[in-house]
Amino acid sequence: MNQTNHVFILKTNPSLNFFIEKILDFQIGRIKNYFSEKIHIWDPDNLLDSTKKFNSIKSSNFVELKQFVKSNQNKIFFLIETTDPLLDIKFLKQLNNNDICEICDVKGAIPGTTPKFILRYENLVKIILNNNWWSKIKPSNSIFWETQKFNNNQFDLNRPVRLKIFLKLLKKIPNMKKLSIEDFLRKIDSDYIYNFILDYAENKLRTKSVKICPYCKHKDLESLYFITSQPMIGFLSNKKSAYLKCHNCDLVLLKKQCLIKDLHLLYDDFERPKINKQKSIEDFLKNKGGTHFHEKIKSLEILEKYAQKKSKMMDLGGGFGEFACMAKKRNPLWTVHCVDFNLEHVKSILEKNNIIIHNQNFLENTFGQNFDIVSSLHVIEHIPVIQLENFFKNIYKSLNKNGILLLTTPNLESPLAKIFDYHMMYPPQHQTILSVSWIEKFVKNLKLFKKITHTSASVILEHYDEWFTYYKKTTPTDEGNAVLEIFDMIHENKIMFNKFHKILNKKNLGSESIILFKKI
Repeated sequence: MNQTNHVFILKTNPSLNFFIEKILDFQIGRIKNYFSEKIHIWDPDNLLDSTKKFNSIKSSNFVELKQFVKSNQNKIFFLIETTDPLLDIKFLKQLNNNDICEICDVKGAIPGTTPKFILRYENLVKIILNNNWWSKIKPSNSIFWETQKFNNNQFDLNRPVRLKIFLKLLKKIPNMKKLSIEDFLRKIDSDYIYNFILDYAENKLRTKSVKICPYCKHKDLESLYFITSQPMIGFLSNKKSAYLKCHNCDLVLLKKQCLIKDLHLLYDDFERPKINKQKSIEDFLKNKGGTHFHEKIKSLEILEKYAQKKSKMMDLGGGFGEFACMAKKRNPLWTVHCVDFNLEHVKSILEKNNIIIHNQNFLENTFGQNFDIVSSLHVIEHIPVIQLENFFKNIYKSLNKNGILLLTTPNLESPLAKIFDYHMMYPPQHQTILSVSWIEKFVKNLKLFKKITHTSASVILEHYDEWFTYYKKTTPTDEGNAVLEIFDMIHENKIMFNKFHKILNKKNLGSESIILFKKI
């Protein structure tokens, strides 16, 4: 790369909020360590304090930006998001200016390691005349850089969990901004850093490494790897396993099980997406959709089929209470309770919807009696294996004779989920990945519950564009791209796609299982 003939434009991203300056410091330091080219910050949302050191190299309005661009004619511009912090220096150095035709993007690289776009001055001038110009850029050519094929990582900071890990690694790895991508990969592959990441970068988190199956006590454990997808943490290596599968009982569990006293450390502001809770609940109640919407509807339909018209229901681990509110609206004669560690943030919303709330550690304590229904949606996979027995026993005690229990959880047996490396592999929050047969056998051996029925839903297909757009951008293999082509062809035919969706769920192979039990 011919130095002094390039300009780096860093665009601030509002999603990084309070951490934007720290990340810019890292990006600028990384670029200056290797190159002498100009650096400019495009800050259209005025995220940076004007009194800060960045003021002299930033612009926040079109007049300033146009003046800067005009002063750098005949140069090539690298447009970089602050969500892409780990620029691949090797990639930048090998670029040939002759390959840069009109507007280029980069394909095949580890997300978070390359510019968003590379373009010449004349192309940038045409684009910059429009409002929201950055979001309207359309690449006309692609440059290929195949680092993702060998690594399967996600270094971009588009998910808060990855932002947290990145910030923690800045403190953990000396001179991280000077490391090449190859050296950085070797560093995060080391046992010390890998275990640090697997522990959600929480130094106080206490875990117990799994040597034998905690359920059946067998030692025949298979290591599972992130081969095709890694949508959450992203910094974990595809060369090391995070989960283990017991070949005797088919239990799949995180290889470092969290101690129950420290479980709360896994749930912080980075893990919880910021949403408008009032609007979200209203959308659910008006059937406008939302996260796992069809799964919730199917769950309610099953409960309504087997429950009495006047039932006392408890939604256990209710999150912000959307399922409890849906249950109450559809069944006004039900008395609906919502239990979770802390519901104060949604107390007024739930009480307005006639929900009785309980702030309670339901993993260690009993939570009342005489319930006809207990529902627990996407909770069981978050519970360490050694605590599962207490979890089910506490539910058993809370239910009336013939009471029913409904669970939902990611479906280990779903071929669709396996395309995304069991997409529910969300370490360390997901302590287990369970099949219906394993759960059924577990509660039957405890002489607590008998399975009545089960079905499935598929959030991956419900939100096809979101999941498969992500997959298209990040899959490390040609096989993954071939799978995507097949799915896109099915998706383009709405009749075929809907039929496929129905058949998958009918065969109980959707990405989420819905299981109904009856108290023995």
